[in-house]
Amino acid sequence: MILIVHDVKTLMGKNRDAKKEMKRFNKADLLILHNPVMIQWFADHGYNGKMVPLELFDYLLAPGQELPPMPQGIGNEIVFAGGLGMEKSAFLYKLDELPGLNFSLKLFGNGFQRDKVPDPTVLDYQGTFPPDRVMEHLKGYFGLVWNGNAIRECDGDFGKYIQFNNPHKTSLYLLAGLPIIIWDKAAVARVVEQEKIGIPISSLKELSQKLAGLDAETYERMVANVEGIRRKIAQGHYLHQAIDRALSELSVPRP
Repeated sequence: MILIVHDVKTLMGKNRDAKKEMKRFNKADLLILHNPVMIQWFADHGYNGKMVPLELFDYLLAPGQELPPMPQGIGNEIVFAGGLGMEKSAFLYKLDELPGLNFSLKLFGNGFQRDKVPDPTVLDYQGTFPPDRVMEHLKGYFGLVWNGNAIRECDGDFGKYIQFNNPHKTSLYLLAGLPIIIWDKAAVARVVEQEKIGIPISSLKELSQKLAGLDAETYERMVANVEGIRRKIAQGHYLHQAIDRALSELSVPRP
């Protein structure tokens, strides 16, 4: 039995009994896990079977849907898609306090609280769209992967989780053609660095400086790398690859 792991409640802070959850996972012969960091956590917490990494979640196109155009030129419009409420994304409501801001953040999702930000604000709310159509509206130059209450780091349960999981918004941004800005302690930051598809940062306080120091040639190389990755995501490459590795580990021929 091969199990594709989507979420891990213990890592999400929704379950304090790791042994109980691992007992369930140990019923599988092999786990397809998000990344090597999650694999190490499972090994440290009692999983006894084989494990292979997914690396990135695929994000398939709807029938008849085409990939949107890649960004042209270079600019400082950043996209953030996801829950916009205080529970998960309180950091959004602190961005205007940062000095020297040189970017705007376009928000997509539910829960935006306009009354909690000044006027004018760096935040630009765009609305809510269906998951299979939102990529067509993500117009900008980067996609931001960040969670929690704090500017200096991704904190709380959501901040802990991003150190182990592959956020779906990462794949959504890449599908839209956007390089990634991500907390450097997030598990997916390794892929961003390795594939040269974005900018890892330790704190949102350094974001304006990072953007100011980015030249057009470097950004164009990021965009070219994103183009290659997003075609793989749209074709289901990463799950196919993980299944091939899983069957090989179990010495099972592919049907």
